[in-house]
Amino acid sequence: MAPINEQAPKVNDETDSDSELNQMDRSVLRAASLLISVGEHPDGASAAQLAPETGVPRPTTFRVLLSLVHTGLLARDGGA
Repeated sequence: MAPINEQAPKVNDETDSDSELNQMDRSVLRAASLLISVGEHPDGASAAQLAPETGVPRPTTFRVLLSLVHTGLLARDGGA
């Protein structure tokens, strides 16, 4: 199995943050990167652990993960 950073490239802010389309693209990339990283942790992983692995800022990681749970794409397991 490839290391996480090879499968889920870090997300950066090189896109034009003034463009609504680029903002949406960045959100999708962040969500995809987090989903890929979650898949690499069969026993689960915290948002604090996933943030540096994906390059997504920690507050954004929490928000994206909560959105993924809300939509049913991700299940929350026990922890706080």
